[in-house]
Amino acid sequence: MVVPSYDCTDWFNRLHVLVIGPGLGRDPSTVTQVAEIISKSTLPTVIDADGIYVLEQNPTILDGKENVILTPNFPEFKRLCALAKLTPESRFGFWRFSMKNFHNSSAEDL
Repeated sequence: MVVPSYDCTDWFNRLHVLVIGPGLGRDPSTVTQVAEIISKSTLPTVIDADGIYVLEQNPTILDGKENVILTPNFPEFKRLCALAKLTPESRFGFWRFSMKNFHNSSAEDL
């Protein structure tokens, strides 16, 4: 699909929530454009998949943001924890190990 160049932030006043994620790809120009959209948005936001990759490339982009939900899968969660330097000794390090244990558990363990 060919999309003309425009400022998609013009759409913000028509939206109630911003959902960024699957299918974006990881082309550097796309990552840059999505990072700009996230940084300009004041909308409640849900970020998944390739949107999480954008966060990994721009770790401060959510600084000061509110009403943001991340929905990482386990490998994405591990990369975000590493990026945030979470360790077992850190305040929220237990989440990393809880998620690992949950990920590796069977239905009988729950």
